Amino acid sequence: MIIWIIVAVVLIGGFAYIKLGSTKDQIKLVLVVLLALFLFGTILVVYASNKLELTTTKGLIDAGKVYLGWLGNGFQNLKALAGNAIGMDWESTNGTFFNKTEVPQDKR
Repeated sequence: MIIWIIVAVVLIGGFAYIKLGSTKDQIKLVLVVLLALFLFGTILVVYASNKLELTTTKGLIDAGKVYLGWLGNGFQNLKALAGNAIGMDWESTNGTFFNKTEVPQDKR
């Protein structure tokens, strides 16, 4: 329940500031709010999936290591995904996909 209250306060505060600020400030605020929500959401995912202890200093340090490892692994996965997408042949049209004849609807 406390999670939703924190998210609501951040969003309401952000929207109130957007109404008062200039366009440059609005863009900055939206980026900061999105970054805060991303960090908050990912910390919750890591905390829930690893049952981390946050009551001791050692537990906080271990939780930080797990979170940074999880975040680093996520960026490695994004890097591999982008590299694979860049390395694909996007111009080739010699496949059989374009040579298929469609079956009429009533013949299926």
